[in-house]
Amino acid sequence: FNAILDGAERETAGGIGGMPLVDPQTGLDTIRAWAVVFEHESARLRRYGRTATVVVAELDGLDALAARLGREVADGLIPPVADALRRNARGPDRVCRARHNRFLVVMPETDEVAAINYIERVRTACDLWLESGALAVRLVMGWASPPPGGTLEDALRLAGERMMEERRRRSGGGSEMPPPSGPSGAAATGERAPD
Repeated sequence: FNAILDGAERETAGGIGGMPLVDPQTGLDTIRAWAVVFEHESARLRRYGRTATVVVAELDGLDALAARLGREVADGLIPPVADALRRNARGPDRVCRARHNRFLVVMPETDEVAAINYIERVRTACDLWLESGALAVRLVMGWASPPPGGTLEDALRLAGERMMEERRRRSGGGSEMPPPSGPSGAAATGERAPD
């Protein structure tokens, strides 16, 4: 979590403390606002032993597109992706723009298996939109819940690792992403809990 905050600090003139709570380009929370929600959710998990899932999503290839066609063209992809992330989230889920091309989502009361529905809706919407423009930019995503005895910070780290693995896999340079661990039985159908 500190690495993400440090990255946001480097990208923001005046540091994270001078950052607004809402990203002006997307209308999403900034990392500053999301960090408060993340800490609250971490405390709730420790106190009550409930579950949550963290999603890390990144527009892979955005910098290469900016180098080829200009920053303005590349930046035009950010709001529609942010909208897909927000539109497909439930009310209690919090979505933020953590860095220029990276987004984070915390999904309370959602395990990894239930989060798959959200992942697939967002991935489908973004892939269809990005592929229709014949762009070499893809949304790569990783998600995780805390492992047994773990913390939400552990889930964030694992989600980031899974996102990087998906990036390697989608570029043809890696193995398949491991399936999320989670409860079996009815929850394994991928159905989400009601709002």
